[in-house]
Formats: sequence, C-alpha cells, structure tokens
Amino acid sequence: MSTAQDAFNAVWDWFVVQGRPASIAQLAEGCRPTCAYRGDGGARCAAGVLLDDRDYAPHIEGGAAVNLDATHSPLLAAALGHRGPRYSMDGDPFDLRFEGLWLADGLQRCHDRAHSRSLPGAVGPLAGRPFREVVEAHLREAARFYALQVPA
Repeated sequence: MSTAQDAFNAVWDWFVVQGRPASIAQLAEGCRPTCAYRGDGGARCAAGVLLDDRDYAPHIEGGAAVNLDATHSPLLAAALGHRGPRYSMDGDPFDLRFEGLWLADGLQRCHDRAHSRSLPGAVGPLAGRPFREVVEAHLREAARFYALQVPA
C-alpha cells in the first residue's frame, strides 16, 4: 500500500532528481495555458506523476486532481487521502496556501506556481529562476506543511 510519503517522493524524484519539465498545455483555442496531466514528450504535472496510465484519458484534462479516478493509481490514492492542517502556517515564503488541501492538490499547486514563477517577467520569491529550482523550493515547503520528509 502506498503512503503520502511515497507519493511525495515520486513527485520529488520526477521534478527535482530527474529534472523533468512542467507539463503545461493550451486545452482550448483562446484559453490560457494550464497544467496538463500528460504533456508533450512524456511531460506530466504533479498529479500526472501519481496517475497511472490506466486511469488517464484525455477528457480528464482541465479537471481538479481531487476528482480523478485512482482505481489503478495507489500513489494518487495516498495523496488524495492525506490532508494538511486547516490552519495557516507561519512563514509560508511562497504564499502557497496549502491550508485544508489534500496532498494531491498541494503538489499540484507546487507544480503550477513553480511554472508561473519560473517564467520571464514573473514577480515574487525565486521569480525568473529555473523551474527545477523553484519547484524544489516549493516542494520543500509542502513537505514541511504536510509533515513529510524531503528525500536525501
């Protein structure tokens, strides 16, 4: 059985250890680009890393991670069953606002905000830094909030 720590480790490995890019796609004409569970060249968003291919279908793109079917995705199921505290944490340097979010959604927030903050012209902490550096910082903050360990 997979745990929340296993789910966190998988996302950490994908983005920080392997250095995989953010998965962002324009899902419809005229819409702004958004996170994609599956992207070009095998790219995935944080929840997409946890989502087994048997539970993936193109029609789920654009939907919230909390609404995904995790029948064949034990890592996603673990992340959907782990919720952080419902109160604000002191010292959230990136304004990630994890309060009350399931881990799956918190990991998504790390991915999405790291992507937007790594773009040219971004503002705030780590603005304009490489995605890998920003997502690592955000995941470290998630580990602190969700009482998980950052892999060695």
